[in-house]
Amino acid sequence: DLERDEVVGTYRLLPQSRAERNIGFYSENEFDLSNLKQTASIYGGELLELGRSCIAESHRSFATINLLWGAIASYAVERRINYLFGCGSLHITDAGEVEQVYSHLRANHFAPEEYRVYPLAHCRMPIGVGSSEPVEPRAAMKKLSPILKGYLRTGALICGAPAYDEEFGTADVLVLVQMEKLSGRYKQHYIA
Repeated sequence: DLERDEVVGTYRLLPQSRAERNIGFYSENEFDLSNLKQTASIYGGELLELGRSCIAESHRSFATINLLWGAIASYAVERRINYLFGCGSLHITDAGEVEQVYSHLRANHFAPEEYRVYPLAHCRMPIGVGSSEPVEPRAAMKKLSPILKGYLRTGALICGAPAYDEEFGTADVLVLVQMEKLSGRYKQHYIA
């Protein structure tokens, strides 16, 4: 709030260089990130993990999200970061529902093999690949959090099967945003 100089929104940003000097990325508690790290090192540029986004209920608006994303984009550009990633929660845990939503995400937003991640053994969910009934796209999108929908609108990719986050009771997918491939209007808005 500008009049009261209060913090109304936050994001945790963890650059790869800092993660490697300490205990690693948060996402590594759920996913094997080997492919993603290797691909980033081949193509150059650092990874930046985004997490723990939070906006005060009184300020939950598109304008606040825009301010946060503008700051994240500036941070990434200044530091020549090519890849933004993090866990995107589905807020559902029923294997059948997760499988249907994942089937939709896989069909429409799946990352190429070189960016693929895999849930760690203790986080794997009992879901098949492509074995569920087709889900109507609107029904699948209704089950996504607003922030995950926002990532997908920017051109984000889903890097693999969901993992179960026992601490929060959610199914998480790893979401990847390539700075150079940001959807046109988002690139113009946040980077231009």
